Amino acid sequence: RQLEDYGDQKGTSQTTARRLGEFLGSEIIKDKGLNCKFIISQLPHGAPITERAVPTAIWKAEPAVMKHYLRKWLKAPEMEDEDFDIRNVLDWDYYLERLNNTIRKIITIPAALQKVPNPVPRVPHPDWLQTTVRKMNDKYKQRSIKNMFGTASDSKTLLGKKERTPHLLDIEDFQGKNTGPGRPIVHSTRRQRRSKT
Repeated sequence: RQLEDYGDQKGTSQTTARRLGEFLGSEIIKDKGLNCKFIISQLPHGAPITERAVPTAIWKAEPAVMKHYLRKWLKAPEMEDEDFDIRNVLDWDYYLERLNNTIRKIITIPAALQKVPNPVPRVPHPDWLQTTVRKMNDKYKQRSIKNMFGTASDSKTLLGKKERTPHLLDIEDFQGKNTGPGRPIVHSTRRQRRSKT
């Protein structure tokens, strides 16, 4: 989509595209598929994230152009030479929070829900997760009645004694082994015929 299609919609990509058009020319943002690479700056303080997006292409421009636009976008006319370094412009707190959220999503939240201690202690659990973990580990928690009834395990009975389960054989193993009471005995009786007199 072209930048004009977004209208007054605010976003980091829209801000980056408009700022690219400021120092590279408006012709560059007329085409579709503009690649908007940007960073989030710490200045101006208190501004929303969408207004703190700075295109990374500005650091490839001439030093005079770069300083002019960075002072304008960051609203910091007092910036000196070292202040223009990208490491000094970055909002490190924003990126650390993004990293922490990713670590929580991939590592710490699944670990907590499986009752595993926090594997990354530097990233604390959010409040809602700590409440959930406390409820899961509460030894005074009322048990569900469904958990009190169930089928006995295969190896133990309800009394805790091992069951004596007969060894199951394959049908081919029956031929040479006496596994039952044995072959039934057939009794035969003969009647003696009475001779006719």
